[in-house]
Amino acid sequence: QVVGTCLNRGCIPSKAFIHPADLIRHIEHCPTLNVNVGPATIDYTATVDRVCARIDATEAGARKGLN
Repeated sequence: QVVGTCLNRGCIPSKAFIHPADLIRHIEHCPTLNVNVGPATIDYTATVDRVCARIDATEAGARKGLN
């Protein structure tokens, strides 16, 4: 690993998982504002794939910067 905890296990992946969960919470709140939406779900596998791809791309950029 070129980079540390923040990229691989810390704030970056955490925020990438928290944001979709926050969106679900907002969607669930919509009926109280008379906004009707369908049931909200999260595709966990696709979310993990997206987060890992983002981490890999960021790490690759960091590796390039060290050369």
